[in-house]
Amino acid sequence: MTGPRYDRNRSRIEDVRAHLLACDGAFVPPLATRVSIPGYAARLVSQAERFEAWAGSDLIGLVAVYCNAPDRHDAFVTNVSVVPEQTRRGIGRRLLLGGIAHARSLSFDRLLLSVDHRASALGLYRSLGFRGEATDGETLRLFLELQEEAVP
Repeated sequence: MTGPRYDRNRSRIEDVRAHLLACDGAFVPPLATRVSIPGYAARLVSQAERFEAWAGSDLIGLVAVYCNAPDRHDAFVTNVSVVPEQTRRGIGRRLLLGGIAHARSLSFDRLLLSVDHRASALGLYRSLGFRGEATDGETLRLFLELQEEAVP
C-alpha cells in the first residue's frame, strides 16, 4: 500500500466540506458546534493556504493557515485535521511543517493557533515548539516564534 499524496491548494469547497464532516467528531469540542462547516469550508478554500494529504480522490489531512496580516507579524493556523482512521501516522505533522515553512518563507514573526486543552494534538504542537501564550476557559492559545531556529 502506498502512502498519502501531499499537495497544496488543490482542494475544492466540496472536498474540504466532506473532509471536515468526516473529522467533525475528532475535534474537541466537535467542529459543527462552533462553526457552520459549509461556510468554514468555503472560507478556507478562498482565504487560507492549504496543505493537504490525499488518498486517491479523498482529502484525508488538511492544515489551513491564514497568512493575510499586512504587518507580517502573526500568521494563524485555523485548521489541523486528519480523518480518524489515518491519525498517528505523521500526516498532521508533515502538513503542519509545511504550514510552518510557508509562514516562515513569507517572513512572519509568529504562527498562532487555538486549541482545546483536552485535544490530542496538543502533544504534536508542543513537539514542534509551540508554547502557551494564554488561556481562555477551555481554549489554549499557542504560538511558535518563526524567526528562531527551524524545527527538525
